[in-house]
Amino acid sequence: MIDYEYKYCMNRYSKSDGNVLFLILIAVVLFAALSYAVTTSTRQGGEDTEKENIKLQASELFQYATMIDTAVTRLKLFKGCSDENLSFESAQTGTLYENTNNPAVDERCHIFSSQGGGVSYKSLNEAMLDSSNSSSKYYGDPLFTGSTRVHRLGTDSNGVNSKELILVFPYLTEALCAEMARETTGLNPAGGIPRDNNIFFDHRNSSNSYYTGTFPSFGGGFELRGEGSSSDTPHDFFFGVERGCIEGKSLPPQGTYHYFHVLVVR
Repeated sequence: MIDYEYKYCMNRYSKSDGNVLFLILIAVVLFAALSYAVTTSTRQGGEDTEKENIKLQASELFQYATMIDTAVTRLKLFKGCSDENLSFESAQTGTLYENTNNPAVDERCHIFSSQGGGVSYKSLNEAMLDSSNSSSKYYGDPLFTGSTRVHRLGTDSNGVNSKELILVFPYLTEALCAEMARETTGLNPAGGIPRDNNIFFDHRNSSNSYYTGTFPSFGGGFELRGEGSSSDTPHDFFFGVERGCIEGKSLPPQGTYHYFHVLVVR
């Protein structure tokens, strides 16, 4: 009798232990599933936030470029400023853009003056920039250049009148440039950022890319066009294009990314 009761009790305890182990196993599985769900959600949320930040940065640059474009048009139409009169001088840039063609008696043709365009000069937000290029000339500020010709846009010759007046936001992050390319020219046929042929603007320590009221002849300037048939960016990719984001190749270097906005077609 005692032996029977002993076996009966042991069987009950054994079943109870099994139930407990089963419940523990279920709890472990549920906890692992919950942890995975939380981790995935957090990672996805972080990626979504980053994408949203990139879109906001692109929107900010688009808006700033449009403000400058509008000011240029207004000064030409209503204040009698010629292309050669336009000045991009500001307190932040000093004499880099000093324009000797500009009327000396006032600042009516100055984009960044209350007497002229009334636009507030802004440097680029560090979050928009590829910090590996922080020692490069033009890093961190808009560049205004009259040294570059865009093929099939305006006068398509080799003379002075073939150069456009262009705003450049240099050395952007790859992600930001890709977003701005998608919103303008689109990506290249392979799905990448379009690449320039060779000589978009001079990134070296020279001043010939700053616009100071003169446009160089073709031989003294640069041009914007696709890299060519040997790459993913067709030769005619930028023909007639007024806005877009590019990867450099030589001037500026490959692996650097730059947004351009044509302010004056010539």
